[in-house]
Amino acid sequence: MYPKFIIVTSPGETEGFLRMGMAINHKDLIVGYEKVHGGGWWSKNDEKKEIILYGSSGDYGHPDFRFLNVIERKYIDYTFIYTPHISLPGNVLDLSSVRWIPAAGISGLKDYINQNIIPEYDNFDGAHRRDHVNYVIEQSLELAKHYDVDKDMVYAIAAYHDTGLAVDRKTHHLESGKIVRSDDNLRKWFTPEQIEIMAQAVEDHRASNKQEPRSIYGKIVAEADRQIDAMTIIRRTIQFGLSHNPELDREGHWRRTLEHLNEKYGEGGYLCLWIPESPNAARLEEFRRQLKDLASLRRTFDDIYDSLI
Repeated sequence: MYPKFIIVTSPGETEGFLRMGMAINHKDLIVGYEKVHGGGWWSKNDEKKEIILYGSSGDYGHPDFRFLNVIERKYIDYTFIYTPHISLPGNVLDLSSVRWIPAAGISGLKDYINQNIIPEYDNFDGAHRRDHVNYVIEQSLELAKHYDVDKDMVYAIAAYHDTGLAVDRKTHHLESGKIVRSDDNLRKWFTPEQIEIMAQAVEDHRASNKQEPRSIYGKIVAEADRQIDAMTIIRRTIQFGLSHNPELDREGHWRRTLEHLNEKYGEGGYLCLWIPESPNAARLEEFRRQLKDLASLRRTFDDIYDSLI
């Protein structure tokens, strides 16, 4: 085991976290689907209160300190120095804009979610896999920039929003709320009041929910879950049909797809939008125009259907 470090960002995040640890390879320090912005080696001198970061990662290259925004608070009294080689003089890093967090802070939360929650999506139908939850996380954090909200809560809500699929499809939003309330690990990072808001938010995210979400957190995740892109919507609809209605033939899946698309996205459909800063309204209007062109829609359906069977 060797003292190695990497700078990583989690899916949907822009803040880079300095992760230092003992590892054989730099990749051993990565959790989930994190993006790596280089790495190297480290050495700590407690007497001088210095941490020397040096060298580079054979897999990820030199560290890009432009992405370094978050460091564990236990190192707040240390001076960080970087040098291309341990034998050469180094430069003191400017950490004036760095956010210092507890060891069990956001990095711990994201590590826990990436290790224990995101993998649950591997067991769901093709329309609700990791690519979907990572999209919802990314979009939630983007929408959250317009509001005074807790980003950690936004992140966790998005991560948990479909976990109830493991219990029941029809009531998965309610089951997701139960999972949030019953996960005692969340109490490491959130108060009971925050956890209740989070549970209500995942309960309120479902598109067929006729009531307005009870908080801005519910509106954010509900809006982020509205992935209004024609190809993505049609693909996910077919994927769901193939998983849950395998007895249908091509024409059966076409009729089911057409019925679902119009029921949800057509004029008077049940889909509701909640965030005015979102581009979803314009995307929905465009998709409604596409729904009226049945010939083109059928060609798109056939192309996607053929790629999936």
